[in-house]
Amino acid sequence: MDDVWEHGKVFEKDADNAKLNDFYSNNDDISMLGLFGARFYEEWNTKEEISIAQETAISLTEYVLENYDLGTLIYNVTPQIKNEWLKSIGVDREFEYIYEDIFSGFTFTHSKDYPLIITIQDACYNLIYLKDSLETTNDIEEFIYKDITGREFILNYFEENGPVNFDMVNTDVFYRYYIGDYYGSHSSERGEIKLDNRIDVHLHEAVHSMIRPNIDWTFEGIAEYLDLIAFKYNYRREHVFSFFQNIADGKEYEDIDNDMQVFDHYKNHGGKFESLEDIDMRLYCDASAYVNLFTDWGFLSERLPIYQVKNTNETARVPGDELTYIQACSFIAFLVDNYSFDEFLSFCKTRSKYETIFDKTYDELKSDWIKYLER
Repeated sequence: MDDVWEHGKVFEKDADNAKLNDFYSNNDDISMLGLFGARFYEEWNTKEEISIAQETAISLTEYVLENYDLGTLIYNVTPQIKNEWLKSIGVDREFEYIYEDIFSGFTFTHSKDYPLIITIQDACYNLIYLKDSLETTNDIEEFIYKDITGREFILNYFEENGPVNFDMVNTDVFYRYYIGDYYGSHSSERGEIKLDNRIDVHLHEAVHSMIRPNIDWTFEGIAEYLDLIAFKYNYRREHVFSFFQNIADGKEYEDIDNDMQVFDHYKNHGGKFESLEDIDMRLYCDASAYVNLFTDWGFLSERLPIYQVKNTNETARVPGDELTYIQACSFIAFLVDNYSFDEFLSFCKTRSKYETIFDKTYDELKSDWIKYLER
């Protein structure tokens, strides 16, 4: 056992349990004890944080080897054991790690271009430090958690709501995320996803690797619908909350008039915004789509027609490509409400005429959708 312990002291230092007691007793956030591998990388942690992570690892290892065995150390250091360890160093509080049942089987490495590469069973994340997006280990944990749970939710959504057309979905994808200095975000059917500083679109891009309708407006619209509306815990919900709070607080800026129209439409249709949990992304998408009917509102991809964003040749454009991303999202939600997700997938799969699936022309459906937005 002494040999095992000496091998475990990879940092060649002893733990200062008094220092650890002070840290874990006085910090509101003690997720450090999750000992996620990114805790030991200097790009995302201060020297003091890395020191705490190292000493936690040393002290916890010593505790487990003294009270359990090597197998427990390697495979089964549970939250209960970590709570026992906290008490052993004099900390009287409970540790809970929300990622406990999801974060397992991870490997951590790096390359010349990516200071941190995290690999799991079905994905590899090539990460760099991003100001305001991936600044801390907590940011990395949240990003990977939302990606894992989001992709799982979306696949389940396909299976439960589109069983007739589930064969359209590629369920055997290994996702490779590359975050860096790219122009925009891109994905391929092979699961290669490149993200610029807008990591919030990671699930939109993942959907493109799952399903690839060959009509531009359905290709982008279904990714927006599944990310923004179907999955309730996406990053952009947080952006919408911040967006509405700024307006409610009376902040002045260049595009405030158009933003106020979105805000008013959202409120007038029952939308609430007092807390993050209040945010109704369906109402937000409808409000944005409505304002986009008569203003240049939103980011470039939100306010330009899809055919323009995709540089679609005029002869290749089809009805629907004149919609913006957010309008395509709202329109699909309208079709799902009035028909079904499976029927929408049937339209994507067969490229049938609108009348064949929906008993109406595109112009009739679009007119009905606009009336719904104007209600």
